[in-house]
Amino acid sequence: MEETTRGIDKVEIYEQQLVQLEEQLQEVTIERNDLEKKVKELKMLKSHQQLEEQLRKERLKCQQLASKLRESEHARNEMDDWIDVAEIVNKENHKANTRCQSSRSRSQRLEEWLYHIFYTIIEDFSSEEDDQKQIVKEEPLSVKGLKENVQQFRNDTRPIFNILTGLRNLLTWQQPIVTLVTFLVYMYTAWHGWLIPLLLFLMTFRLFINFLKYRVGLNVRFHYLQTEEIMIEEEKELGIKEKINIVLYVARKVQNKLANVSHGIQKIKNLLTWQTPEQTRKILCSLSLAFVASCVLPARILFLVIAFQLGIKLFITDALFARFPRIKKKYDNVYVMWHNLKADEDLVKLKAREHIDRVSFN
Repeated sequence: MEETTRGIDKVEIYEQQLVQLEEQLQEVTIERNDLEKKVKELKMLKSHQQLEEQLRKERLKCQQLASKLRESEHARNEMDDWIDVAEIVNKENHKANTRCQSSRSRSQRLEEWLYHIFYTIIEDFSSEEDDQKQIVKEEPLSVKGLKENVQQFRNDTRPIFNILTGLRNLLTWQQPIVTLVTFLVYMYTAWHGWLIPLLLFLMTFRLFINFLKYRVGLNVRFHYLQTEEIMIEEEKELGIKEKINIVLYVARKVQNKLANVSHGIQKIKNLLTWQTPEQTRKILCSLSLAFVASCVLPARILFLVIAFQLGIKLFITDALFARFPRIKKKYDNVYVMWHNLKADEDLVKLKAREHIDRVSFN
């Protein structure tokens, strides 16, 4: 029994030593990255010192040349009887040119102006051989920079997400009176053909409010939708485990988001390439009906129908689907069609299954 307890104690001691070694290894790697950064900064400082030395030498040369130029000007001023023939010739040529220019007609000036514009446009469309792509220097990976970028991204995108949240609350009837008034105003402006002017007026008025707030300095608190105030978190010193967790969190988020985007793109590609014939046939029938309606109906009636359908879908149908998910799974055609679409991985599995069924049946 004593030997077994000693063996267990040794194993625990080894495990603790391994944990300590892992922590020390992580600290050493972080210190190594910091030292590499400092070495790069020192190299940059050396290059700056060399440039300052060259600049000092060039300044000395400029001072010497300026002194020589002053001496030559002083010697030239002492020669009062010397006549500059070239200057006289230049004056005569300038007078002759002014006389020729005054004698030109308006048609010649207009012709020269048109030639100048034409050659300028041709020169703009010509390719330059000396164009070189600018090399963008990428910053090295660091936990501090990653945390700052993530925090900045959150603070910058929070107003956008707040607006989207307010719009979702409006469409899901979180405040019934506000949503009802908005729906009635939308349908009234759509009926009279004032929907686009209303949207343009709202955007113009929003820019005017921003001008009063950010340029004039007035504290105007006006929002079309309810938004939350942006709270900037204070920076805190992070330990090794927190730094590693941040890196893993960002990598996991990027991996999942890229997977979702790639699956969505694959579904759209398979829809357009007839990999899912049933869904593509529905899209073809809808586009054909829309084409026939656009050819038969006048533009005003077509716009009115589209606006009414969009308003009913946004304010009534989508609100019902959001409150009752079972109805959405049965009757929301867009939702059902999107979930019935297949990505490339799903198509490969489906074809393999069909091949196995066919072989087993034969």
